[in-house]
Amino acid sequence: MKTLSTIAVCALLGACADGVELGSTESHVESANRLAVNRLAVNRLAVNRLAVNGMADASADAEALAAEDGGLELLAYMVSCALPERAALVVAGQVLPGSIGLAPQWIEEGLDVPARRWLTACLLARVNYFGVEVRLSLRGDHAALATSAEERAAYPLYEGAFWGDLFGESAQKTSCTSQLKASGAAIGTLPLRECTVTDAATGRTRCDYTPAGICEEVCEGAACAGGTETIHVFLETP
Repeated sequence: MKTLSTIAVCALLGACADGVELGSTESHVESANRLAVNRLAVNRLAVNRLAVNGMADASADAEALAAEDGGLELLAYMVSCALPERAALVVAGQVLPGSIGLAPQWIEEGLDVPARRWLTACLLARVNYFGVEVRLSLRGDHAALATSAEERAAYPLYEGAFWGDLFGESAQKTSCTSQLKASGAAIGTLPLRECTVTDAATGRTRCDYTPAGICEEVCEGAACAGGTETIHVFLETP
């Protein structure tokens, strides 16, 4: 495992201090999901280089991203989505803890297309239009997104699904909305989640994603509109 002076890999979170706190984790329910909408556009050049080179070989790009306004927040969410629990990166003196583990290979190597898409789906799902914290259950056809019966019972409200690729020549950001969300039901925290809602004035969702329609109509199993690297979001029982 590579360790550089500007970006270190921590095998155990106990070996690092003063981390960026994104919230606790229950299975793969993330308790802090308030990534700001505009963070996805921060220094795309540095973001794309990180995807190509891998974290351990791209310390300069990680530092460049962390130095941007909002860049450290974006990088923290990227690491949280990509790396598993008990793994972390140190960038600009800050510990960025792993959580979900959708692309653990990112430490040593660049991301292939499926890994890029899984990471994208995770980031899109965790954006919050209002910048507030909402607890989510993230689900999809990936071993890292396995859920327990308890989690599924506690998070039964289907909000929608997210997929795309933020790391290509042009960022692809797509979502669909569930029939429940589209019906305008003011249940629990559903009104606090607006990234699947289409703005009539722009034809885009309120988080500037491409709307794909109603999930129950465009998804087959876990895949939506042909996107197999898709993350579905469920919310808590009110």
